[in-house]
Amino acid sequence: MSIVEMKMKAEQLYRKNKEQLVPHFFFVGYISLLAQYLQSGFFSFFVSLFLCSIAHGYVICSMKIVNEEKPLLSLDDSLIGITHFTRVFPVYFIRKLLIVFLLALSVLPTLLNFTFNQSLFSWDWIVSTGNTLIHTELFIPNLQLILPLFQNAPLTVNIILSIFLYLLLIILSSFMPYIIEEDDYSWIEALARSCKMVKGQLKPLLFMYFLYLPRYLCYWIVSGFIATILGNINEVLMLLCLVVSLFMYIELVKGRFEIAKYLLYKELTKEQDDERYEEY
Repeated sequence: MSIVEMKMKAEQLYRKNKEQLVPHFFFVGYISLLAQYLQSGFFSFFVSLFLCSIAHGYVICSMKIVNEEKPLLSLDDSLIGITHFTRVFPVYFIRKLLIVFLLALSVLPTLLNFTFNQSLFSWDWIVSTGNTLIHTELFIPNLQLILPLFQNAPLTVNIILSIFLYLLLIILSSFMPYIIEEDDYSWIEALARSCKMVKGQLKPLLFMYFLYLPRYLCYWIVSGFIATILGNINEVLMLLCLVVSLFMYIELVKGRFEIAKYLLYKELTKEQDDERYEEY
């Protein structure tokens, strides 16, 4: 099955199961969103970090949609990142920790170039940046802050390279949740196997991300514009913007992309099993 065919199948499965998939995806995303919205920056950061495994609900729901002819999603599927915390959390925690650390190193030149703006180095800004790196998928861009960054050529290059690094790290570790769910591996075994599966398969993986890029851009531009116009008025409108953006994210990107990603994992797993069978 080609990447385009997987995208089409993911579209069909999403539309067929949309009525039950959207509420469960929203429930998972809303818990993460509330953690980001907490008033205390320090407390918010650690709550977000220790709730990163809640995203496993996306994985389980997508797997059931693909694997079962008549899937019936339950609250247990959405909350598996919490109910199976000891098994799931190390995978998501280590994955996020590695990404945050390596990405922080890559954007260091950008931060150093903006030393004249002391507010960027406040504790609140650092915590806000940490939350963004933990929950990048729910990131709503502040256009007033981001657009000036691209007026400086060296900073623009650094930001673009950091985005590519982030994408590479996400791709290398993208199959970890499926591996621990199907084979019950430890986080280090799951990471090693995920990297091994991705090796030699970067082209189809990048192509899949490229196919969904227009949807991501649409989400970021629209949600960023809404947040810029309404979010700065008061806290209530900002929370409303976050809730609306979450629905938009699920509808435009998340629902379809999670299904397509699991379809790709199944395809690569099948190919590897066929190769082992031929060897014997």
